Amino acid sequence: MRRLVFALLALLLAAPAFAETPKEEANRYLQTMVASIREKNDPMRNRMFIKLRVLGEASVDPLLAGLADESPDVRRYLAFTLGFFDVPRVTDPLLALFRSDPEIPVRTAAAEALGRLQRPEAVDPLVASLADANASIRQSAAYSLGLIGDPRARPALERVKSDPDELVRFFAEEALVEIEREVARKKR
Repeated sequence: MRRLVFALLALLLAAPAFAETPKEEANRYLQTMVASIREKNDPMRNRMFIKLRVLGEASVDPLLAGLADESPDVRRYLAFTLGFFDVPRVTDPLLALFRSDPEIPVRTAAAEALGRLQRPEAVDPLVASLADANASIRQSAAYSLGLIGDPRARPALERVKSDPDELVRFFAEEALVEIEREVARKKR
């Protein structure tokens, strides 16, 4: 019995040496997420998404570092994931990704992440992208402007209500409705 007590005490005292810091834990989850994205293992990728979200702010820096990954699938999913972390330091990297990533799906994921975060700094770049040659970019921009709900986007959204792409028109109409709701909510 006495040996058991000493063994348990030794384990308890040694436990802190084995404990991960939140940042180490976030890095481990991110590595698993990236491997899952590459392997197209969506269930595991989704589990890591939840683990990173639960872990909270300790996940932000590893996720931001991952935006430089060579895989567009990884960059796209990390941008999507960052859209659930309401931390100001994610805005500039997401804006940079939206403006300059060579892959359309990565840019649209960054736009939608900025929309979910309701970043006012994203309004002007999103408005400018309503004139982009790519319909997917215009769609994501209109959708994201609706999420943000900033009245500054009204004139540009009015213009794209006649866009040749049906989804751009749909998201522009929806965005205008959301902006009106946001304006009315602020007046209450």
